Amino acid sequence: MLEHLYEALNSEHGVIVSTNDPERFRQRFYVERKRDQDLECLSCTLSPTNPNAEVWIVKNGKE
Repeated sequence: MLEHLYEALNSEHGVIVSTNDPERFRQRFYVERKRDQDLECLSCTLSPTNPNAEVWIVKNGKE
């Protein structure tokens, strides 16, 4: 999980993550984001094209 968050943090816009349980991934994302202030600029959303298998971790402009 953390590797995806830091990959998104260090990318230009964010990353796409494949997962078999997008809702559970999002729940874990928000727990991890709360633990590290550096990650506050990230958001997690279900992929509009593949919501059952992908989430997007994107920078939300609050860097």
